[in-house]
Amino acid sequence: MLGLALAAAGFSILLWCLSLHFRRYSDKVPMSSSLRFLLVRGPYKLSRNPMYIPDFTILLGWALFYGSLAVPLAGLAFAAFLAFVLVPSEERQLMERFGTEYLRYKNSVPRWVAIPRS
Repeated sequence: MLGLALAAAGFSILLWCLSLHFRRYSDKVPMSSSLRFLLVRGPYKLSRNPMYIPDFTILLGWALFYGSLAVPLAGLAFAAFLAFVLVPSEERQLMERFGTEYLRYKNSVPRWVAIPRS
């Protein structure tokens, strides 16, 4: 059951991120992938990549639920692709598009998760 709870939590966070994107557009969702705004609220205050984190939560939930070793291994391959290929590419594109606005955001929010410090 813990696996199902983790997967459900991951889906919930993913839906939260998507709803923020959809609400930001006033009339309709554009059919292009070019961003017109930099989203910095909600889960984007804690991570610059909050849509990728639920993916791992879902994979972990599935791995626990099914007792599968293949699922976490695929998750590690996906994590490596994200960390070394996709995210750096996206960051370069955001820097080109938003310049100093993105640089301020990048300097204030961690790439993956903000860890509270006491």
